[in-house]
Amino acid sequence: RYKKDSPSGTAISIGKIIAEKRGIKPEKAFKMGRNGFDEREEDDITFHSVRGGKIVSDHEILFIGDNEIFKISHTAFSREIFLDGVIQGIYFISGKKSSLYNMQDILKTK
Repeated sequence: RYKKDSPSGTAISIGKIIAEKRGIKPEKAFKMGRNGFDEREEDDITFHSVRGGKIVSDHEILFIGDNEIFKISHTAFSREIFLDGVIQGIYFISGKKSSLYNMQDILKTK
């Protein structure tokens, strides 16, 4: 509830992966919320962001068809769950040359 970015960096990263897999450009597909009665474009990737309470991280991806909805979701109530990634990062970075790394680099080593 104290974070100022909306949507979150994680949400944007997820959106970029979805856009890449669908073969569309994020800058064309990304929409931040919806207002009024505008029709949705076929390639739209729409973000809705809500922050509040004690929820640390809550992401839900919806693939909505005419007759069904497929959902992927993750909710974190404590930042402690992210410590595993920090520890993996420490082991990964030990002995590496100075460079810019991200979690994808760390996860590829497993």
